[in-house]
Amino acid sequence: MAKDKAAEDAKKGEKPDHQKGGRRKKLVFISVPVLLVAGAGAYFGMGMLSSKPAKAAVQQPVNYDIGPITTNLSDGHIIQEQMTVVVAGDVTSAELKTDQPQITNMVIETLSGWSYNALLSPSGKGELRNQIETRLDALLKTIPGTKATVDELYFTNFIMQ
Repeated sequence: MAKDKAAEDAKKGEKPDHQKGGRRKKLVFISVPVLLVAGAGAYFGMGMLSSKPAKAAVQQPVNYDIGPITTNLSDGHIIQEQMTVVVAGDVTSAELKTDQPQITNMVIETLSGWSYNALLSPSGKGELRNQIETRLDALLKTIPGTKATVDELYFTNFIMQ
């Protein structure tokens, strides 16, 4: 019966079932790679010609030095300290520099509330560090258009008398 069908197809000029679509397969095997190459070229080419700026790389944290600051403690002793703050987010050193008066004022106000004895212990210095970090974080949130936070705060100079 299958031989009869093949003989009929041959009389009509049709190809047998196993040969049908050979042309289609060739077309698919040729057109798919061509379309892939063209698509990749268009994708990368449009990216190069795009007027949009490329996405900025993730910004590295900014190290910002505060001080030296010399002020009185609440009990009449004097403190001189200097800090380095590591700030993460979309803020630059130049932006922090413009807010230096507010940062310095905040540190002086914070230090003025502490006593000599409270700052002698490592835990006292740790509490002071946490307090300054919290207040500096709040201050950074007031800078328009930035989303900066304090990652770390290091005392680089700490002298009390």
